[in-house]
Amino acid sequence: MPEFGDKASDLLVTLQAELLKKNLPGVRYEVTPFKSERLFSKEREYLVLRHPDGGRITIYLSAYGRDLYISWDLWLTIVLNWRLIRWMLGASIVFGPPFWLVTGFAGGLNIVVAVALSAMTFVLNVALLVTCVGLLGKFLKNNWLQFLLAEVDEFAIQEIRALMLVAHKALLHSVDTVGIAANLLRVKERFGGRRMGVLI
Repeated sequence: MPEFGDKASDLLVTLQAELLKKNLPGVRYEVTPFKSERLFSKEREYLVLRHPDGGRITIYLSAYGRDLYISWDLWLTIVLNWRLIRWMLGASIVFGPPFWLVTGFAGGLNIVVAVALSAMTFVLNVALLVTCVGLLGKFLKNNWLQFLLAEVDEFAIQEIRALMLVAHKALLHSVDTVGIAANLLRVKERFGGRRMGVLI
């Protein structure tokens, strides 16, 4: 947008306030720096909206000379299946380590040996459960990580779509609020991201 570079900081503050007013459930907001993949690359600060199911919208606002540059994109990130992982960790703690601690102390084992056996049992339990869950995923869905990663379901896709539109409209409203005619923007025409090859 020509000649509006001096509005970049005001626009960022206005956009943050506009998004916070929406009170979107589970969505986190932060201004965070990103680097490109090149060695010794420069940093850029983005306003990031994070959906709990892995959707991430990055908004970049900056002066480019005397002009104002605005862009935003949707990214889908991998989210671990924490419910299953917590269950596996809990089961690994319950089955094994207490046995070695109790029998070790009762049987007169050195405390270091008892703790070491407990820790080793915990690690082996976790490895065994992860292997079993991986094999189950491979057998049922032909994917080792099927149950270890949280899949973006249809409800999450609908919420991420809604978040995209909220971000888009909040940006247009914020541009207007700081005194820039919204019709000067090249309005985003295509909304979406990819989940395992599926456009959402």
